[in-house]
Amino acid sequence: DGRHIDPKNYPEGTWENIIQKLLSSGRYPEFIVRDGVLDLRKDFEKSLFPSVQSSNNCANSDQNESKRPVPLSSIDNSVPAAIIYDLLLESGRPLHQKELLEKLSARGIDVNICQLTVKLITKFKNVFCCKFDLAGTVISLIHDAKRPEEPAVSSCLPSFIESVKIVNHVMSDYCSTTESAGNIFKPVLLIDIALIREPLERFRIQAFFRLRSFEREYNLFEKKMCLHYLSYGPEKDYAIKKPIKDCIYVFHDIKDNRVYRVQCMGDGGHSDAVLVYLIDQMRYQKVPVNQLRKLTSDYARPSYGVVAKTAPFMIVPGRKNEFDKYFSLVYSKLLGGTALDIQADVVSEPSKNLFELKQLYSEVHSLNVPAIFLRQNLIQVFPSNVY
Repeated sequence: DGRHIDPKNYPEGTWENIIQKLLSSGRYPEFIVRDGVLDLRKDFEKSLFPSVQSSNNCANSDQNESKRPVPLSSIDNSVPAAIIYDLLLESGRPLHQKELLEKLSARGIDVNICQLTVKLITKFKNVFCCKFDLAGTVISLIHDAKRPEEPAVSSCLPSFIESVKIVNHVMSDYCSTTESAGNIFKPVLLIDIALIREPLERFRIQAFFRLRSFEREYNLFEKKMCLHYLSYGPEKDYAIKKPIKDCIYVFHDIKDNRVYRVQCMGDGGHSDAVLVYLIDQMRYQKVPVNQLRKLTSDYARPSYGVVAKTAPFMIVPGRKNEFDKYFSLVYSKLLGGTALDIQADVVSEPSKNLFELKQLYSEVHSLNVPAIFLRQNLIQVFPSNVY
């Protein structure tokens, strides 16, 4: 009836106790609890969950798919809980079952969403929580929950599913997994900067760069990856028949005979080419589908490319033209080929879901972005917020 049910308001106290009481009543002989997960007894050939999928409390999936029995093993092994954690963290908000199902499907993962939900709220009750109402089931992360770990990843997952973790980290432990102190400048190889327009006439400056301290490591990584794919690619059946949007692949550029890790920005439709994002080079390019290759787990490490934005700001009314001219001047100086001394100050606080570019600094040009726009009275900066 749309109510939010809290098990602590009942004598049983927890969902586990409520489920155990229901099972002990004898009214549901087809169900059993194994290792903290609600499962079906093996003598029941057809799962009852698909029939629930057509209701409002479950994602509406393909009717033919919902009629097909789901293997019992999929409850525990179909999708690692860490992937669901990453998807929720990436979204920055709770997700409806249907949204989660779509995101998994985009990565080539077919799953019974109802059984997956049961797994999350029983086996990982300290990480995930669910809200059931008339609008459907919403899955979210518990505050300060840690990324869950499971003993093994199911072999039924696509070989390129390891690539999911690439897009969920910015680069290294410097940016993605540790709390960084303020005012730590790092020498960077600046690739590009851009002005990003947001709602309510707000803007941010976005920078694309790699840390110079990681350039040697990146060059060795790229060389090793190139040797692998150029030597063994044809023998390993790495070819991609149809790319999947948002998935990570390897692109073999026959023009320079190099390989790059790319994120697919579309499915290509009926075209022979598809738009991709080169995650380590931080640029977009349209590439032939027949030059895409599956990404193996050996090369599915976080991206070396860092994309960071400043806090939001507003351009002072009446000074938009001046700002545009000054931004063009700053752009040409920072990316003119002579500014090799550029440093970046990035604040990373994963516990607050905060990742923010505080400053881009060039001593040669006496530039400090975005402070230089403040000194010229061209912008007004808003307090830092989550993005």
